[in-house]
Amino acid sequence: MKKRYIVIFLMAMLLSACGTGDGGTDQGQHDGDLTTGNGGEKENESLLETEDDQENSDEAIDTAAADLVPEIQEDGTLVFQYHVSNPTEEEITLAFSSSQKYDYSVETKAGEEVFLFSSAAMFLQAQEEEVLSQGEELVFDIDLNELHLSDGEYVLKVWLTPAEGSMLTETTEFSVE
Repeated sequence: MKKRYIVIFLMAMLLSACGTGDGGTDQGQHDGDLTTGNGGEKENESLLETEDDQENSDEAIDTAAADLVPEIQEDGTLVFQYHVSNPTEEEITLAFSSSQKYDYSVETKAGEEVFLFSSAAMFLQAQEEEVLSQGEELVFDIDLNELHLSDGEYVLKVWLTPAEGSMLTETTEFSVE
């Protein structure tokens, strides 16, 4: 009987921790500021300037991320590695809105999606950053053996999932025999 109450208590805690995002802190700081009702043209001008500054910052992030070089390497039978390297002389910071840093899909040559990684995985909702110095790279392992693909020709498409900026999509073709 005690076990039943403990299980119910743990499930209630888990469900309450999940939430729906209504009114959460990740809903955008500016939205909350704009609806405070404090009015004032100076306050709104200040917010607009902040948003303009943010847009300029986003453009800088997008430009810096565009300098990154994505590459897919085959590392065995149906095993691939997605590399994202920084060939520039500057540090590049990538911001992520969850623990998911990349995603990939497997499609037939005809374009039919067979598998999407993010639809079969769970990720923490947490702000994270990856800083790539000159010459550094991110490497993500992708093992497609677990998909038990039928014989045929396929396309592997891999991309980053940053909060903003370039997704650095890379594709490669492979066959299953």
